[in-house]
Amino acid sequence: MVFGVWVGFDLPKIQNPVLSQVPVIKSKNRKVGMSEYRYFKQGIENMKNNKKVSIVLGGGTAYGFAHGGFLKAYEDVMQTRGYKLDELAGCSMGAVFACLYSHFDLKSKKLIDFASSITRVKMLELADPDPLFRSIIKGNHIYAFLKEIFGNKTLNQLPMPVRVMAAKKEDHSQVVLEQDFKIVDALMASVAVKPLFKDWNGLIDGGYYSIVPIELVKSSNIIVVSNVFYMPAFRKKHFIFNGDTLFTNVRNFQLARRDTMKADLGVEYNFGNRMLFDFFASKWFIKCGYKWAFKSMKEYCKGEEKHAS
Repeated sequence: MVFGVWVGFDLPKIQNPVLSQVPVIKSKNRKVGMSEYRYFKQGIENMKNNKKVSIVLGGGTAYGFAHGGFLKAYEDVMQTRGYKLDELAGCSMGAVFACLYSHFDLKSKKLIDFASSITRVKMLELADPDPLFRSIIKGNHIYAFLKEIFGNKTLNQLPMPVRVMAAKKEDHSQVVLEQDFKIVDALMASVAVKPLFKDWNGLIDGGYYSIVPIELVKSSNIIVVSNVFYMPAFRKKHFIFNGDTLFTNVRNFQLARRDTMKADLGVEYNFGNRMLFDFFASKWFIKCGYKWAFKSMKEYCKGEEKHAS
Protein backbone atom coordinates (compact mmCIF):
# COMPACT_ATOMS: atom_id res chain seq x y z
CA MET A 1 0.00 0.00 0.00
CA VAL A 2 1.27 3.46 -0.86
CA PHE A 3 -1.61 5.89 -0.95
CA GLY A 4 -5.18 5.33 0.18
CA VAL A 5 -7.98 5.37 -2.33
CA TRP A 6 -11.48 6.67 -1.69
CA VAL A 7 -14.06 5.80 -4.29
CA GLY A 8 -17.48 7.41 -4.12
CA PHE A 9 -19.79 9.83 -5.87
CA ASP A 10 -21.15 13.30 -5.31
CA LEU A 11 -24.20 13.92 -3.18
CA PRO A 12 -27.31 13.36 -5.32
CA LYS A 13 -29.29 16.50 -6.09
CA ILE A 14 -32.39 16.60 -3.92
CA GLN A 15 -34.72 19.51 -4.47
CA ASN A 16 -34.79 20.77 -0.91
CA PRO A 17 -33.36 24.04 0.47
CA VAL A 18 -31.91 22.22 3.48
CA LEU A 19 -29.31 20.53 1.30
CA SER A 20 -27.84 23.80 0.09
CA GLN A 21 -26.69 24.47 3.66
CA VAL A 22 -24.73 21.23 3.96
CA PRO A 23 -21.21 21.08 2.47
CA VAL A 24 -20.46 18.10 0.26
CA ILE A 25 -17.20 16.26 0.84
CA LYS A 26 -15.62 15.38 -2.50
CA SER A 27 -12.63 13.13 -2.99
CA LYS A 28 -10.94 15.61 -5.34
CA ASN A 29 -10.74 18.16 -2.51
CA ARG A 30 -8.79 15.76 -0.30
CA LYS A 31 -5.28 16.91 0.60
CA VAL A 32 -3.47 14.63 3.06
CA GLY A 33 -5.70 11.93 4.50
CA MET A 34 -5.28 9.45 7.30
CA SER A 35 -3.74 6.71 5.16
CA GLU A 36 -1.10 9.07 3.71
CA TYR A 37 -0.19 10.16 7.23
CA ARG A 38 0.30 6.56 8.31
CA TYR A 39 2.37 5.94 5.18
CA PHE A 40 4.91 8.62 6.02
CA LYS A 41 4.92 7.86 9.75
CA GLN A 42 5.31 4.09 9.64
CA GLY A 43 7.75 3.87 6.78
CA ILE A 44 7.70 2.68 3.20
CA GLU A 45 8.72 -0.95 3.74
CA ASN A 46 6.35 -1.53 6.63
CA MET A 47 3.36 -0.31 4.61
CA LYS A 48 4.41 -2.03 1.40
CA ASN A 49 4.63 -5.47 3.01
CA ASN A 50 1.49 -5.14 5.10
CA LYS A 51 -1.45 -7.00 3.59
CA LYS A 52 -3.49 -7.44 6.75
CA VAL A 53 -6.98 -6.05 6.26
CA SER A 54 -9.49 -4.64 8.72
CA ILE A 55 -13.03 -4.56 7.34
CA VAL A 56 -15.57 -2.08 8.70
CA LEU A 57 -19.23 -2.44 7.73
CA GLY A 58 -21.40 0.65 8.27
CA GLY A 59 -25.04 0.99 9.25
CA GLY A 60 -27.87 1.60 6.81
CA THR A 61 -30.98 -0.56 7.45
CA ALA A 62 -31.99 -2.46 4.26
CA TYR A 63 -29.02 -0.95 2.42
CA GLY A 64 -26.91 -3.18 4.65
CA PHE A 65 -27.63 -6.16 2.41
CA ALA A 66 -25.08 -4.61 0.04
CA HIS A 67 -22.43 -5.75 2.53
CA GLY A 68 -23.02 -9.28 1.27
CA GLY A 69 -21.92 -8.25 -2.23
CA PHE A 70 -19.06 -6.21 -0.76
CA LEU A 71 -17.67 -9.24 1.08
CA LYS A 72 -17.90 -11.39 -2.05
CA ALA A 73 -16.02 -8.71 -4.00
CA TYR A 74 -13.34 -8.67 -1.29
CA GLU A 75 -12.85 -12.41 -1.70
CA ASP A 76 -12.81 -12.21 -5.51
CA VAL A 77 -10.52 -9.19 -5.82
CA MET A 78 -8.38 -8.63 -2.73
CA GLN A 79 -8.19 -12.05 -1.11
CA THR A 80 -7.02 -13.60 -4.38
CA ARG A 81 -4.19 -11.02 -4.44
CA GLY A 82 -2.85 -12.06 -1.07
CA TYR A 83 -4.71 -9.66 1.22
CA LYS A 84 -5.63 -11.35 4.50
CA LEU A 85 -8.60 -10.43 6.66
CA ASP A 86 -7.40 -9.70 10.20
CA GLU A 87 -10.46 -8.26 11.94
CA LEU A 88 -14.09 -7.23 11.53
CA ALA A 89 -16.15 -4.39 12.98
CA GLY A 90 -19.63 -3.11 12.27
CA CYS A 91 -22.53 -0.89 13.22
CA SER A 92 -26.24 -1.73 13.01
CA MET A 93 -26.84 -3.82 9.85
CA GLY A 94 -23.09 -3.75 9.33
CA ALA A 95 -22.68 -5.46 12.70
CA VAL A 96 -25.25 -8.09 11.71
CA PHE A 97 -23.42 -8.88 8.48
CA ALA A 98 -20.00 -8.86 10.18
CA CYS A 99 -21.19 -11.43 12.72
CA LEU A 100 -22.93 -13.54 10.08
CA TYR A 101 -19.83 -13.50 7.87
CA SER A 102 -17.69 -14.74 10.74
CA HIS A 103 -20.35 -17.28 11.74
CA PHE A 104 -20.32 -18.70 8.20
CA ASP A 105 -16.54 -19.22 8.37
CA LEU A 106 -15.75 -16.09 6.35
CA LYS A 107 -17.46 -17.55 3.29
CA SER A 108 -19.50 -14.95 1.40
CA LYS A 109 -21.38 -17.63 -0.56
CA LYS A 110 -22.81 -19.10 2.63
CA LEU A 111 -23.72 -15.63 3.85
CA ILE A 112 -25.36 -14.59 0.58
CA ASP A 113 -27.26 -17.88 0.29
CA PHE A 114 -28.57 -17.39 3.82
CA ALA A 115 -29.55 -13.74 3.28
CA SER A 116 -31.22 -14.56 -0.04
CA SER A 117 -33.22 -17.38 1.54
CA ILE A 118 -35.12 -14.99 3.82
CA THR A 119 -38.50 -14.72 2.11
CA ARG A 120 -40.90 -11.79 2.17
CA VAL A 121 -43.22 -13.79 4.39
CA LYS A 122 -40.39 -14.41 6.86
CA MET A 123 -39.48 -10.70 6.87
CA LEU A 124 -43.07 -9.79 7.66
CA GLU A 125 -43.14 -12.36 10.46
CA LEU A 126 -40.02 -10.79 11.98
CA ALA A 127 -41.70 -7.38 12.16
CA ASP A 128 -43.83 -7.95 15.27
CA PRO A 129 -45.68 -4.69 16.14
CA ASP A 130 -45.42 -3.28 19.65
CA PRO A 131 -48.97 -3.17 21.14
CA LEU A 132 -47.82 -0.60 23.72
CA PHE A 133 -46.58 1.75 20.98
CA ARG A 134 -43.16 2.15 22.59
CA SER A 135 -41.73 1.49 19.14
CA ILE A 136 -42.90 0.34 15.72
CA ILE A 137 -41.41 -3.14 16.07
CA LYS A 138 -41.28 -4.98 19.38
CA GLY A 139 -38.21 -7.01 18.39
CA ASN A 140 -39.05 -10.34 20.05
CA HIS A 141 -39.26 -12.20 16.74
CA ILE A 142 -35.95 -10.78 15.54
CA TYR A 143 -34.35 -11.74 18.85
CA ALA A 144 -35.62 -15.32 18.49
CA PHE A 145 -34.43 -15.42 14.88
CA LEU A 146 -30.91 -14.34 15.86
CA LYS A 147 -30.93 -16.73 18.82
CA GLU A 148 -31.56 -19.64 16.43
CA ILE A 149 -28.40 -18.68 14.54
CA PHE A 150 -25.97 -17.70 17.29
CA GLY A 151 -27.41 -19.31 20.41
CA ASN A 152 -25.70 -18.03 23.56
CA LYS A 153 -22.31 -17.53 21.92
CA THR A 154 -20.26 -14.45 22.72
CA LEU A 155 -18.45 -12.23 20.23
CA ASN A 156 -15.07 -13.78 21.00
CA GLN A 157 -16.44 -17.26 20.26
CA LEU A 158 -16.93 -16.43 16.59
CA PRO A 159 -14.30 -17.86 14.18
CA MET A 160 -13.11 -14.26 13.82
CA PRO A 161 -14.09 -12.00 16.75
CA VAL A 162 -16.16 -8.95 15.85
CA ARG A 163 -16.34 -5.51 17.48
CA VAL A 164 -19.81 -3.98 17.49
CA MET A 165 -20.68 -0.30 17.84
CA ALA A 166 -23.60 0.74 20.04
CA ALA A 167 -24.48 3.93 21.91
CA LYS A 168 -25.95 4.90 25.28
CA LYS A 169 -29.61 5.87 25.21
CA GLU A 170 -29.09 8.90 27.46
CA ASP A 171 -26.33 10.80 25.68
CA HIS A 172 -25.53 8.78 22.52
CA SER A 173 -21.97 8.22 23.76
CA GLN A 174 -19.90 5.36 22.39
CA VAL A 175 -20.26 1.81 23.67
CA VAL A 176 -17.99 -0.84 22.15
CA LEU A 177 -19.36 -4.38 22.45
CA GLU A 178 -16.75 -7.12 22.19
CA GLN A 179 -15.11 -10.11 23.89
CA ASP A 180 -17.56 -11.93 26.20
CA PHE A 181 -20.62 -9.89 25.22
CA LYS A 182 -23.38 -12.14 23.84
CA ILE A 183 -23.72 -11.83 20.06
CA VAL A 184 -27.52 -11.61 20.06
CA ASP A 185 -27.58 -8.89 22.71
CA ALA A 186 -24.86 -6.95 20.90
CA LEU A 187 -26.78 -7.04 17.62
CA MET A 188 -30.13 -6.14 19.21
CA ALA A 189 -28.46 -3.12 20.79
CA SER A 190 -26.61 -2.06 17.65
CA VAL A 191 -29.76 -2.10 15.47
CA ALA A 192 -32.03 -0.37 18.00
CA VAL A 193 -32.75 2.74 15.95
CA LYS A 194 -35.66 4.94 17.02
CA PRO A 195 -38.61 4.82 16.40
CA LEU A 196 -38.28 1.41 14.74
CA PHE A 197 -37.07 -0.27 17.95
CA LYS A 198 -36.94 0.69 21.60
CA ASP A 199 -33.60 0.65 23.40
CA TRP A 200 -32.01 -2.67 24.32
CA ASN A 201 -31.04 -2.61 27.99
CA GLY A 202 -30.21 1.08 27.78
CA LEU A 203 -28.30 0.79 24.50
CA ILE A 204 -29.33 2.02 21.05
CA ASP A 205 -28.16 1.91 17.44
CA GLY A 206 -24.42 2.54 17.14
CA GLY A 207 -25.12 4.96 14.31
CA TYR A 208 -26.08 7.58 16.89
CA TYR A 209 -22.36 7.77 17.66
CA SER A 210 -20.66 6.57 14.46
CA ILE A 211 -22.34 5.01 11.43
CA VAL A 212 -18.96 3.89 10.07
CA PRO A 213 -17.01 2.83 13.22
CA ILE A 214 -13.52 3.03 11.79
CA GLU A 215 -12.11 3.73 15.26
CA LEU A 216 -12.81 0.12 16.30
CA VAL A 217 -10.05 -1.37 14.12
CA LYS A 218 -6.24 -1.26 14.08
CA SER A 219 -4.80 1.76 12.30
CA SER A 220 -1.74 -0.31 11.32
CA ASN A 221 -3.85 -2.53 9.04
CA ILE A 222 -5.21 -1.73 5.60
CA ILE A 223 -8.66 -0.42 6.48
CA VAL A 224 -11.40 -1.27 3.99
CA VAL A 225 -14.81 0.30 4.62
CA SER A 226 -18.25 -0.44 3.21
CA ASN A 227 -20.39 2.67 3.69
CA VAL A 228 -23.96 1.94 2.61
CA PHE A 229 -25.48 5.10 4.10
CA TYR A 230 -26.74 6.60 0.86
CA MET A 231 -29.07 9.56 0.26
CA PRO A 232 -31.60 8.69 -2.47
CA ALA A 233 -32.25 11.22 -5.25
CA PHE A 234 -36.03 11.43 -5.04
CA ARG A 235 -38.02 12.74 -7.98
CA LYS A 236 -40.79 13.73 -5.60
CA LYS A 237 -41.13 14.47 -1.92
CA HIS A 238 -41.13 11.55 0.48
CA PHE A 239 -42.36 11.52 4.07
CA ILE A 240 -39.11 10.04 5.42
CA PHE A 241 -37.10 13.03 4.24
CA ASN A 242 -39.26 15.94 5.33
CA GLY A 243 -38.12 18.83 7.54
CA ASP A 244 -35.88 17.91 10.46
CA THR A 245 -35.70 14.27 9.41
CA LEU A 246 -34.24 15.27 6.06
CA PHE A 247 -31.60 17.44 7.70
CA THR A 248 -30.69 14.66 10.15
CA ASN A 249 -30.25 12.14 7.36
CA VAL A 250 -28.15 14.53 5.28
CA ARG A 251 -25.98 15.23 8.32
CA ASN A 252 -25.56 11.50 8.98
CA PHE A 253 -24.71 10.99 5.32
CA GLN A 254 -21.94 13.58 5.55
CA LEU A 255 -20.56 12.17 8.82
CA ALA A 256 -20.50 8.66 7.37
CA ARG A 257 -18.70 9.94 4.29
CA ARG A 258 -16.19 11.83 6.45
CA ASP A 259 -15.28 8.67 8.37
CA THR A 260 -15.17 6.63 5.17
CA MET A 261 -12.53 8.97 3.79
CA LYS A 262 -10.22 8.07 6.69
CA ALA A 263 -9.94 4.52 5.38
CA ASP A 264 -7.38 3.22 2.91
CA LEU A 265 -10.24 2.05 0.72
CA GLY A 266 -13.76 3.34 1.17
CA VAL A 267 -16.54 1.86 -0.93
CA GLU A 268 -19.79 3.77 -1.41
CA TYR A 269 -22.84 2.89 -3.46
CA ASN A 270 -25.53 4.39 -5.66
CA PHE A 271 -28.88 2.77 -4.89
CA GLY A 272 -30.94 5.11 -7.05
CA ASN A 273 -34.39 5.69 -5.55
CA ARG A 274 -34.38 2.55 -3.39
CA MET A 275 -35.65 3.21 0.11
CA LEU A 276 -33.84 2.69 3.41
CA PHE A 277 -36.48 0.19 4.54
CA ASP A 278 -36.91 -1.71 1.27
CA PHE A 279 -36.01 -5.07 2.79
CA PHE A 280 -37.86 -6.87 0.00
CA ALA A 281 -35.08 -5.74 -2.37
CA SER A 282 -32.39 -7.65 -0.45
CA LYS A 283 -31.15 -9.62 -3.48
CA TRP A 284 -30.95 -6.45 -5.54
CA PHE A 285 -28.87 -4.73 -2.83
CA ILE A 286 -26.48 -7.68 -2.69
CA LYS A 287 -25.90 -7.54 -6.46
CA CYS A 288 -25.52 -3.77 -6.38
CA GLY A 289 -23.06 -4.06 -3.50
CA TYR A 290 -20.92 -6.50 -5.46
CA LYS A 291 -20.90 -4.27 -8.54
CA TRP A 292 -19.71 -1.13 -6.75
CA ALA A 293 -17.28 -2.91 -4.42
CA PHE A 294 -15.71 -4.96 -7.23
CA LYS A 295 -15.06 -1.80 -9.23
CA SER A 296 -13.59 0.09 -6.26
CA MET A 297 -11.37 -2.78 -5.13
CA LYS A 298 -10.04 -3.40 -8.62
CA GLU A 299 -9.08 0.26 -8.86
CA TYR A 300 -7.39 0.15 -5.46
CA CYS A 301 -5.39 -3.01 -6.22
CA LYS A 302 -4.39 -1.69 -9.62
CA GLY A 303 -2.99 1.44 -7.99
CA GLU A 304 -1.10 -0.56 -5.36
CA GLU A 305 0.40 -2.89 -7.96
CA LYS A 306 1.49 0.10 -10.03
CA HIS A 307 3.28 1.70 -7.06
CA ALA A 308 4.88 -1.61 -6.06
CA SER A 309 6.38 -2.22 -9.50
